[in-house]
Amino acid sequence: MKDHNQFKALLSETKIGRLEFTKSSQRNVLEEVRTGNRKKKKNRFGKTAAVILTPVVLLAFMFLLLIQTPLSVHLPAGFSRAGQFHSSLIDETFPVPSAAKEISYKKNVLKYELPGIREEQGIPKDYLKELNAKGWKESKKDRMGAQSIFRKGKQEMRLIYLTDEFYLIKETK
Repeated sequence: MKDHNQFKALLSETKIGRLEFTKSSQRNVLEEVRTGNRKKKKNRFGKTAAVILTPVVLLAFMFLLLIQTPLSVHLPAGFSRAGQFHSSLIDETFPVPSAAKEISYKKNVLKYELPGIREEQGIPKDYLKELNAKGWKESKKDRMGAQSIFRKGKQEMRLIYLTDEFYLIKETK
């Protein structure tokens, strides 16, 4: 009875199902099950399929990611379009991106929030162009990390840009 159950299990495992065996072939299979000499059915494709399919699947996945990923870095809305700047509260001639939200103001320090800017990327080129167009020139020798100093005549403004926020500090002499 035990051999018969093993035989049925073996038939369902190998997906032979309703295939009928002769009594001699049934005995051979039962003997193989008892002795443990049953040979496993080999994969039709073997290791070759895995070796070929794995890189193909990875390449297809990477291709799909490439299609979904934009090829250029997107700047925050306030930096990306010309005319998207307004005057700061500290100095009417110093522009700030329209998308920037004023968070706090103390004496000569104004804090803005602007999601999307990154300290490690520096000041976006569109913003630098706007600052130059308004007469503000960056002092390259005074730049320190995320802090830049802009001058216009006798006026001086510090711009400290961090991740998702920046500070304007009006220097008084």
